[in-house]
Amino acid sequence: PAEGAIAAAMAEQILPRTDTPGATDVGAPGFIDRMMSDFYSAPQQGVMRAGLARANADALARHAKPFAQLSAEQQIALMQIY
Repeated sequence: PAEGAIAAAMAEQILPRTDTPGATDVGAPGFIDRMMSDFYSAPQQGVMRAGLARANADALARHAKPFAQLSAEQQIALMQIY
């Protein structure tokens, strides 16, 4: 669940809701979850999980909050680092 929340928050920043649907509206978080569990190899899953963990650790270090709980501006600023 924690990884899913981070991935969903990132997807929403990449494809935000405007006058058109955003990532969450079109089911991107579920698609990401399905890709991870059904199609990614164990090494690919490890890379993705490590990236999500790093983003969350950076959020905690910089803002004392998990990535998914940051403001949109804070999430975008962290994502721009990578």
